[in-house]
Amino acid sequence: MNVRFRLRDGRAVHLLYVSDLTVNPDNWNPKKEEIKAKILMHPADKAKFNKLVAERKAQITDMYNAAPDKSILTSAWLKAEMKKIVSPDEPEVRPIYEVMSSHSARRAFSGNMYDKVQDLTWSVPLPVTKKAAKPSTVTA
Repeated sequence: MNVRFRLRDGRAVHLLYVSDLTVNPDNWNPKKEEIKAKILMHPADKAKFNKLVAERKAQITDMYNAAPDKSILTSAWLKAEMKKIVSPDEPEVRPIYEVMSSHSARRAFSGNMYDKVQDLTWSVPLPVTKKAAKPSTVTA
């Protein structure tokens, strides 16, 4: 199970963050917020994990305290900010609707596909008809 962090500030703010840190729920002490002392585990690994949890808690608290307007903060904001800290080299992935309008997307798609479609005017000659085209009339 992934370690989850919750930050509450009165009734107005309730932020949740699910981290990439995983732990067996039976090995977790919710009161101390660390791995239980009686769990058989290498002490260095246990200390390293507990230190990571404490660092994440401190990072979340620091980000929250540094935010100028706390009333607009959401769990999505917290997730995005933590992603910047945990994996700064990973490129930001945003939905296409935030990056490009539908008109630009259609133009980009057709522009990208233009070279991939066979040009029919060069490969297949059009039939030549000898009759002249007659204009059609519409009667009301």
